[in-house]
Amino acid sequence: ALGSGKYQIDGSPPLRARPMAPLHDALQQLGSHVEAVETWGHLPVSVSGTDRSATAQRPTVRLAGDISSQYITALMLIAPYLAHGLRIELTTPLISKPYVLITKAVMASFGATDVVVGDRSITVATGAYAARDYTIEPDASSASYALAAAAVCGGTVLVPDLTAQALQGDAAFADLLANMGCVVTRDTSGTRVTRHRELVGIEIDMADLSDLVPTLAIVAPFATTPTEIRGVAFIRNKESDRLGDLARELQRCGVHVTELGDGLRIEPSAVVGATLDTHHDHRLAMAFAILGLRVEGIVVNDPQVVSKSWPDFWAMLATLTGSP
Repeated sequence: ALGSGKYQIDGSPPLRARPMAPLHDALQQLGSHVEAVETWGHLPVSVSGTDRSATAQRPTVRLAGDISSQYITALMLIAPYLAHGLRIELTTPLISKPYVLITKAVMASFGATDVVVGDRSITVATGAYAARDYTIEPDASSASYALAAAAVCGGTVLVPDLTAQALQGDAAFADLLANMGCVVTRDTSGTRVTRHRELVGIEIDMADLSDLVPTLAIVAPFATTPTEIRGVAFIRNKESDRLGDLARELQRCGVHVTELGDGLRIEPSAVVGATLDTHHDHRLAMAFAILGLRVEGIVVNDPQVVSKSWPDFWAMLATLTGSP
């Protein structure tokens, strides 16, 4: 949208299925020409550059706050280069706020410091980014799978350099495991999770850790009491239906799981081996793989789907030794 000329953007079938109308609508509000190649609000899409001086004052776009924070992040990132900055007015409460705060922090690191994040609005002033050296902290979302391995199999897993100063909301996954009975330590070496005793279930609103619902879901059957996950109805529109598809695959393994309107209820279960479909979703594939460390006979179809976020995932998994 900041470029000149016309761009056509496309993606794999799961990304084509993903609804993107809120972002496309917002870009049109900013003066960019957005044209659907096939279906409005979906890839492939044609985008022509925005007239950055089209307004005489700071423009406002209206966007629901309870959809993917990626749309909000995208708009925040381009906002300093609009003539008068940008105000994003949220028509519903903001979910996944930690991701928006990460965006704000990274923008500030590169020189765009005038960003205000409220519960129902976000404002970004004009500015410019400046090049710098930047050390990226470990990926807390990916780290959840290794940490879950300790909870599922027992023993200890250390994720180096994922310290208490991590910006990512998903770094709080270790705290969920602590609530379930694991021992968690964070120091300058990283985050360490250990399990020596039985797990207990928890009740948790995972709106701020929504990508990790599959990870927690594969830990939950091994607890002695039920686990209930809520607040994540919006993850039905991720790479897969991360509630419905996840529930059905877990049921193949003998897991007693109930699909709720905005989450899952998972009972203690005797988990058995099964062949599981990933539904083209890297997070389902990685979660099912951790299940396979504990349960014999777990087969994950389409294993290369993990390449979206962690091409070396299977090599990492081979370094872990699980035992019940």
